[in-house]
Amino acid sequence: MLKILLYFSFILSFFYSQDGVAAIVGDEIILESAVQEQVEAFLLNVNSSSSPDSVRINVLDYLIEQEVLAFFASKDSLLQVEDSQIKSVVGERLEFFKDQLGSISALEEYFGVEYLEIEGLLKKEAKKMLLSDLFKRKLFSYVSVSSKEVEDFYYSYKDSLP
Repeated sequence: MLKILLYFSFILSFFYSQDGVAAIVGDEIILESAVQEQVEAFLLNVNSSSSPDSVRINVLDYLIEQEVLAFFASKDSLLQVEDSQIKSVVGERLEFFKDQLGSISALEEYFGVEYLEIEGLLKKEAKKMLLSDLFKRKLFSYVSVSSKEVEDFYYSYKDSLP
């Protein structure tokens, strides 16, 4: 849930043009406000003693990783995301925003754009997120670890494991 919250809070920053650039990944720009908003969301939702600076570094790394995964996922013609999956994620996010703000007109007023534009951006981001997840699962499906390897690792590092 936190991953989805972080990922979709990223889209909020697209509606604010007076902003700094935190990173550029290919053709995609990660805005400073997106990073800051996700840092605040993380610190608010997770009882953590982490400093905002260390959280910022982790959030920025996560956003860069997501953009890289999305780029390579879009190049993989075997990965397909169903429209129903996209609609489900977008519907969930729109409901969340409507619940927070009270109505569709309040949502439009808050973002300063029409509902269809908000929905379009959410669809784009949902597809990117779902493709990234599929690509990550595909990459990790090639990784296998035997029981023997796990045991060897444990015995090698058991003194440093909690």
